[in-house]
Amino acid sequence: MEAIREGVEDYEYLARLRDGIANAEKKGGPNQALDRARKLLNEVADRVCNAQGTDALRWTDEKDRNVADRVRVEILDALTELSARESRKF
Repeated sequence: MEAIREGVEDYEYLARLRDGIANAEKKGGPNQALDRARKLLNEVADRVCNAQGTDALRWTDEKDRNVADRVRVEILDALTELSARESRKF
């Protein structure tokens, strides 16, 4: 059940990142934070789904179980960076 909850939360993180990117694109202009956020959105699913050991079924098989956690932090950092850029405009 916890994995299902985390999956829903991951979707929400990605949706917020997508929306943050869309809002930043509407504002226009060159933006390194926007470029990094786009790159992150495009790569995170592959990074998580292709992490070491994701195809291993046994619990004892070696896996990188922290990839999704690291990606969540990266998404939050990207959202903070996009938000900070918007607040500096005012």
